[in-house]
Parts: sequence; C-alpha cells; structure tokens
Amino acid sequence: MNLSLPAKTKRHAVLYRERLYFLANGEEQKKFLKEPSKYTPLETIPLDVTVKPRVFIVGLPKSGKSTVCKMLNEKIGLVHLKMTKII
Repeated sequence: MNLSLPAKTKRHAVLYRERLYFLANGEEQKKFLKEPSKYTPLETIPLDVTVKPRVFIVGLPKSGKSTVCKMLNEKIGLVHLKMTKII
C-alpha cells in the first residue's frame, strides 16, 4: 500500500481524520480501514491549521488561580493577564 502515490481513481477513497486517502482497490481499502493508524503518518494535526489556545482560569478568591496561571506560563508560555491590570 503506497499512500504517497495515490491512484487516479476516486472509487476507493477513504476519509480519515479530515484527510482523504485514495487507495488502489477494495482490498487495500479494507486493510486501511482495519488499522488506519498503521498506514498514516504520526502527525495528527494538519500543517495548514493554526491552533490558538485560549484558557480562562476562574475561581473563588485564594483558590490557586494565580498559581495555576504561573505554572501554565512556565510550561507552555501562556500569557497571564490580571483583570486589575487590564482595567
């Protein structure tokens, strides 16, 4: 099964994780559908999609919101905005 050189026919096309795969015949299609992760690349996010995460931490006073925000800032680089500074 060669996914890098798709067949010219659309008869055995498969949609898997928002991507189309064109397979040569019905036998390859059945094989692919049994174990799609075996034949697809490890990349799970398409390169043409940009992900902009937005996180809101809400809670009671002294519940640890600032601590969680500091940890998220250190681990993944999120920006910590305080409402008092914004206002």
